[in-house]
Amino acid sequence: MTSGPLGTALAVALLACTVQCMPKATGKHRRQVLEHSVSSVSQDGCVESGKLYGVGEQWERSYLGSTLLCTCHGVSGIKCKSKPDAEETCYDKINARSYRVGETYERPKDGMIWDCTCIGSSRGKISCTIGNRCHEGGHSYKIGDTWKRPHDTGDYMLECMCLGNGKGEWTCKPVSERCYDDAAGTSYMVGETWEKPYQGWMIVDCTCLGEGNGRITCTSRNRCNDQDKRTSYRIGDTWSKTDSLGHVLQCLCTGNGRGEWKCERHASLHTTGLGTGSRVVTNIQPAVYQPQAVPEHPTEGSCLTDAGVSYALGMRWIKTQGSKQMLCTCLGNGVSCDESESQSQVYGGSSGGLPCVFPFVFMGKTFYSCTSEGRSDGQLWCSTSADFEKNYKYSFCTSNNVMVTTRGGNSNGALCHFPFLYNGRNYTDCTAEGRRDGMKWCGTTYNFDREQRFGFCPMAAHEEVCTIGEGVMYRVGDQWDRRHDVLGHMMRCTCMGNGRGEWSCMAYSQLKDQCIVDNLTYEVNQTFTKRHNEGYMMNCTCFGEGRGRWKCDAIDQCQEPETRVYYQIGESWDKLIQAIHYKCYCYGNGLGEMSCEPQQTFPGGHRPVQVIISESGNQPNSHPIQWNAPASEHITQYILKWRPKNTHIRWMEVTIPGHLNSYTIAGLKPGVTYEGQLISILRFGRRETTRFDFSTVHGSLTPSEGETTPPPPMVDTSESVTEITSSSFVISWVSASDTVSGFRVEYELSEEGGQTGQPMILDLPHTATSVNISELLPGRKYTVNVYEVTGGEPNLILTTSQTTAPDAPSDHEVEHVGESSIIISWSKPVATITGYRVVYTPSEEGSSGSTELNLPNTANSVTLGDLRPGLLYNISIYSVKENVESEPILVQVTTAGEPLAEEVPSPTDLQFFEVSDSKIIITWTGPSTVVSGYRVSVGEVGPDGLVERELLFPVTPNAYAEITHLQPGTLYRFFIFALKSGEESEPLVGEQATKPDPPTDIDFTNVTEDSAVIIWSAPRAQVTGYRLFLTVQGSNPKQLHIPGRMSQYTLINLQPDTEYTATLHAEKGNALSEGSIASFTTLQPMGNAPHFSTDVTDTSIIVSLTPVPKIGYKLTVRPSQGGEAPRDTISESGSVHISGLTPGVEYTYSVQPVINGHEHGNPIIRRVVTPLSPPTDLNLQSNLNTGELTVQWNDAKIPDITGHRVTCTPTKGQQGNSIEEFVKAGQNSCTLENLSLGVEYNVSVFTVKDDMESVPVSTTLTPEPDPPTDIDFTNVTEDSAVIIWSAPRAQVTGYRLFLTVQGSNPKQLRIPGRMSQYTLINLQPDTEYTATLHAEKGNALSEGSIASFTTLQPMGNAPHFSTDVTETSIIVSWTPVPKIGYKLTVRPSQGGEAPRDTISESGSVHISGLTPGVEYTYSVQPVINGHEHGNPITRRVVTLQPMGNAPDFSTDVTDTSIIVSWTPVPKIGYKLTVRPSQGGEAPRDTISESGSVHISGLTPGVEYTYSVQPVINGHEHGNPITRRVVTQPDPPTDIDFTNVTEDSAVIIWSAPRAQVTGYRLFLTVQGSNPKQLHIPGRMSQYTLINLQPDTEYTATLHAEKGNVLSEGSIASFTTLQPMGNAPHFSTDVTDTSIIVSWTPVPKIGYKLTVRPSQGGEAPRDTISESGSVHISGLTPGVEYTYSVQPVINGHEHGNPITRRVVTLQPMGNAPDFSTDVTDNSIIVSWTPVPKIGYKVPLNHARAILAQL
Repeated sequence: MTSGPLGTALAVALLACTVQCMPKATGKHRRQVLEHSVSSVSQDGCVESGKLYGVGEQWERSYLGSTLLCTCHGVSGIKCKSKPDAEETCYDKINARSYRVGETYERPKDGMIWDCTCIGSSRGKISCTIGNRCHEGGHSYKIGDTWKRPHDTGDYMLECMCLGNGKGEWTCKPVSERCYDDAAGTSYMVGETWEKPYQGWMIVDCTCLGEGNGRITCTSRNRCNDQDKRTSYRIGDTWSKTDSLGHVLQCLCTGNGRGEWKCERHASLHTTGLGTGSRVVTNIQPAVYQPQAVPEHPTEGSCLTDAGVSYALGMRWIKTQGSKQMLCTCLGNGVSCDESESQSQVYGGSSGGLPCVFPFVFMGKTFYSCTSEGRSDGQLWCSTSADFEKNYKYSFCTSNNVMVTTRGGNSNGALCHFPFLYNGRNYTDCTAEGRRDGMKWCGTTYNFDREQRFGFCPMAAHEEVCTIGEGVMYRVGDQWDRRHDVLGHMMRCTCMGNGRGEWSCMAYSQLKDQCIVDNLTYEVNQTFTKRHNEGYMMNCTCFGEGRGRWKCDAIDQCQEPETRVYYQIGESWDKLIQAIHYKCYCYGNGLGEMSCEPQQTFPGGHRPVQVIISESGNQPNSHPIQWNAPASEHITQYILKWRPKNTHIRWMEVTIPGHLNSYTIAGLKPGVTYEGQLISILRFGRRETTRFDFSTVHGSLTPSEGETTPPPPMVDTSESVTEITSSSFVISWVSASDTVSGFRVEYELSEEGGQTGQPMILDLPHTATSVNISELLPGRKYTVNVYEVTGGEPNLILTTSQTTAPDAPSDHEVEHVGESSIIISWSKPVATITGYRVVYTPSEEGSSGSTELNLPNTANSVTLGDLRPGLLYNISIYSVKENVESEPILVQVTTAGEPLAEEVPSPTDLQFFEVSDSKIIITWTGPSTVVSGYRVSVGEVGPDGLVERELLFPVTPNAYAEITHLQPGTLYRFFIFALKSGEESEPLVGEQATKPDPPTDIDFTNVTEDSAVIIWSAPRAQVTGYRLFLTVQGSNPKQLHIPGRMSQYTLINLQPDTEYTATLHAEKGNALSEGSIASFTTLQPMGNAPHFSTDVTDTSIIVSLTPVPKIGYKLTVRPSQGGEAPRDTISESGSVHISGLTPGVEYTYSVQPVINGHEHGNPIIRRVVTPLSPPTDLNLQSNLNTGELTVQWNDAKIPDITGHRVTCTPTKGQQGNSIEEFVKAGQNSCTLENLSLGVEYNVSVFTVKDDMESVPVSTTLTPEPDPPTDIDFTNVTEDSAVIIWSAPRAQVTGYRLFLTVQGSNPKQLRIPGRMSQYTLINLQPDTEYTATLHAEKGNALSEGSIASFTTLQPMGNAPHFSTDVTETSIIVSWTPVPKIGYKLTVRPSQGGEAPRDTISESGSVHISGLTPGVEYTYSVQPVINGHEHGNPITRRVVTLQPMGNAPDFSTDVTDTSIIVSWTPVPKIGYKLTVRPSQGGEAPRDTISESGSVHISGLTPGVEYTYSVQPVINGHEHGNPITRRVVTQPDPPTDIDFTNVTEDSAVIIWSAPRAQVTGYRLFLTVQGSNPKQLHIPGRMSQYTLINLQPDTEYTATLHAEKGNVLSEGSIASFTTLQPMGNAPHFSTDVTDTSIIVSWTPVPKIGYKLTVRPSQGGEAPRDTISESGSVHISGLTPGVEYTYSVQPVINGHEHGNPITRRVVTLQPMGNAPDFSTDVTDNSIIVSWTPVPKIGYKVPLNHARAILAQL
């Protein structure tokens, strides 16, 4: 008797009772009793400790302090073995997963992200920290991440960076804004610098810091503000001053970042007054001014090292102790030193962990610390050389807080302190802020603003510069020449850099150089002579200067312009000028100056002043002018004027003392003709004028110089007058000589008609190149001469004149202030002036610009008009003398009255941040005026560039906004308005597109050892492509571009047994979405085993392979995590299958060869996860009124599932909301809300288990559309009416109208979906109709909207009326009846016009002047003998729209027809005319009023021109609308298939009539996506390869012309069955035989059967085991079908393999052929026979290769 479940349970209960009722015994005996009594086995299972275990089930048992793992083997008993020690893991309850020891991961907790590490320590210990994270605003950031946030109290944005520092530190700085300088009346951007006056005489450099409140910082560090002189100087400026002992000091501003200057004291042999002309004897003693010297002694809290170096509190530095490097820190009360961790802060990389080199250059950018730039994994790294691109060696960093040792500064080489505070802002890297020389520096304590401790950072060679005192900058390696500041000798300087801008100089004498000129060698400083190419001699000097430089100056000589003869200084010669004898003398004077004097007398001893013009000699930019005056004349002075001839520009002039008779005009242009005037001023003021012309030349005697190497620039000699004020100006010059001992400057007042006095004299040292001449009178002209002082007479090198600026007006007074005007008066200045300039500007930023007035010199007041009331104005008044102005007097006046309401200025500088697929943060810069807030409006930009669906946001006081709930991949337009006092500004407008949303549902299929297929769900945004990054740990990612139309991609050339991480981004234009990440592992290499393919379903695993005789394979399957007994099976068939598995579980399976029942080799092991089973019985219930959808399903009965994911998305082409909801396990329904009415949805439900999902169970929801509304009727007559309605919200395909008369069946009408009115005709008069209108979408009808109307009564015995309506008139016609007239009355149905009527007996009555497109009510009433009779007949009509408002046309084109459709308008038809664009066919036309017109019988694939023209009452109106279309090509025909094998086939067809550019072939297998092939248009057959055997294919072939496809022609074929387990066959065919060969297998033969495919011969067969079977005697050139079937022990097995072949044509008496084949040719050779040739066809090469 078999024991059932009840018996088993009873046995268990009795057994348990027996155990509990045992008597007590000793410990030993009790244990023995328990062992025998508790454990029991049977064929149903095992019982232990009262618990029943099934066969194969495992459990744990404690034994002697260890754990045993026991397994129930049924009647074989219980077997236990020691449980192996498991790899220690840590279980994180928050993440609900386990981690291996040493593994790091992220854990979200309390709104923050923690970095955790599994420590283990035999108890699963986990260590977590947030010290290397920054948490702010609900977000978590890694070290180095940046983000933006609003200021806590201000209305501006901050840019923040995560520093970490083990404490989660982060720092923020303001985003760019503006600062407003009240003094300058100007606003500046953050970081912009400018100059401004301070305390009346100092100048400071200001910088805009912003910081949310427009903060400005100003400094004088790069200015020299001399309190004694009350003057501010720039770096490089020089000035003179007197010390307390009366010595004159010459000062130079050096700055040095501390406002330093130095002064050199010139101790004179005797005290000289101004202009005494005494020569200065120099005794130079430098004196350096340092206003902010840093004390050398240690301050309180500092540290003094053993080497005597002082460090401030908090500073760190590196100290070398033996072979170790110690990191020391000043603690204030002592020094703490620890071994430096700099070596352990790097590891790995391509350098093997070599130390970092800072700074280093990567991609043209300089880095002072480790960076993650260039890496997608965020790993910090550094270069181990200064330029990474040279050797590409790097190391990985454990943190980016790398130590940077400073050079120079005031911190004795201390380390940079990051971050450090400078000007109230945190810096996390070296900066050049605050320095004009570009040198990068850092603070060595946190608060630089307070401690002022800094050092220079090492700089990369490409960015380091050397800055000299003149402010000129040089790159590393540059050289330049410089004169020694004290000794005066020339030096060659070189920029060395050394990380701190160092440069060094070497005297020329130390350069050990030589000059090679004309093949002769000269030493440095050696002089020599050289003849110029033009014939004159030159004195030359070798300077060397490290480049063999030499220079030659022309020996001062004169060249006679006519004879071109040179004369030396002192020589004289005779010449004739205009028949007058002259004696000429050569003076030289450094200019080749000469003069000629007449040698004859004049009667009475009186002759006029005669100007002598000679050639300009050796100076193309100067010209000597000489003149001779009668000795009897007393000329006090001359005025020499000149200007370019035939121009009207201002004369240049100079005043010359009367005892001189020559002047050299300088500053001329070469090759120009000038006109001149020499005005002689005689005693008592009489004047005489002599006019003359002269021309400059292009060539001259120029100094020559050269180099042994490339020549240097030409030495320039020039002068300038700068810094002109009312009491001083600066004269500058350049001397061409290196041997001067000093310079003398003479200046004197020089005015026309005035007396000349004693000139003032200044003696200057040889180093001087400029002088400031002060204590001058305003607005006066001065003549200045500069002389070189050498051993002989002083040499004049510069003569010029300059007028000082006028002084400013004085005693200004504001006499009147009104609302729109201000009157200001003043007193005249001392100087003679030509006028005044007045400039006034409103002080309010954003107001109108400045206004300028020019007044005559007689004015002493001005009235400023057109001012705004209540506004402060800045007013400047200048004295003007010609083109020179005085310093201004400044006045600030506020106009009377209240300020006017101002126009609100617009915001500026719109910027976009944190752009994602659904969110954009915008910031902007507010206007300079105070505003009350901002209004933001956002709209989606449509295809036409216009804004659609504009969104309004609440008014905000902040200059930023966060815009959320946006659509992905969509362009938006943003409008920002500033608000103030109820007014708003013009908008600030900008556009920004959201990023596309990322692809979802990434999965991998068909994973092999070297390939995999990645599949995904497309994002909502329309994308242009995808970007796939494929990464293997430790290597750079591989990037792939994938077209946007694809949703799967095959990855090839992968490495076997390798884990890959795939990051997939959607791409739209240049915008990438966030990346979706998934991983997969390729299979292990198969070795010599055959290729396996594995198919996995939710409950089974099938392994398929190519079978090998006598070799089987064993498939073993077990759950990777246990819980099920292993299962195995063996098969030799080529397929092995295990079913009954659990869905959603990972299984480990192995495949091992089995030969003769014995396992061979190592098993191949793989892991697979069975997919989850989808839910079943999906059911939908929708509520049309609320937009709710209830989704119900049955779960798949899978244990431990997480739940179900329900998605509801609009089907392709539909617009509506997408909804997704997650339902927990145990619930089998949910309700989705806010569905878009009338939209077709795809509803899918997925089974979810952890991170796994099943394939969905899906269905399509086609809801009923909502009904049309607002039904009404117009133009109701006795037999017609027009029904009008409002369209539903849903997109509909049409309308269904049911028209019912009581007691009869309804009449059904179909109306196109684009219409919103319809004309009902053929109605019964005086009848009530009920109209029920349904919206239609596909096959779904909405609820009906019902309305009624009644047709008008018939007109009785009245004649039949016809009514014609145009755009502006109504005409009623009838058959006239004698003595009876009719009255026509017309009025607008909605009012607005007076009624109009008219009477006629003629048979027609007409009223015109109506409004187009308006509904009118008209009535017709009989009139007899002037009296109205009967009831009027009333109708309604609508006048026609003008043709400009013609309805929109839609055009449908097939291969043979054109259909034009429109919304019909009563009594208006349209004429369609069609003609071929290229001619060849007669035009065709047709007319219709029905709303559709159709012309057929056209030719496929031809371009036609068609026109549409309105027709009213048989007459054409307006201009036709003309279009061009191309008819579709006709499809290919006669599709057939030949040469069908198990993996290939040839498709053939007949070409269409149309000329096509190609064909599109879609090849489909049931249940899979079609494969698309493009075929050239010239082909009519195509070979299909790589097909699956024994498979039915459906081929759909379209003709293609351009982008237009024809209808598809469809045909099917089935490939042949595979050859099963048969060996590989080869077939040889001759003209009369077929031979089939194979590798023989013992005891297996094969039967060959041959029959003609078309019949006519009896079948023939034969059997052979030899490996070859042969049938001969066949007919040449005939197609035969042959089959091969295995035969074992005389019995046929399996299905025969069938093929078709064609026997060869006979060769006749052809000779023997030999064939040679190369890589690209075939050569056939034979013995030639006279008059016989041979044709060698090559057919179906592609098909033959496919079979091979």
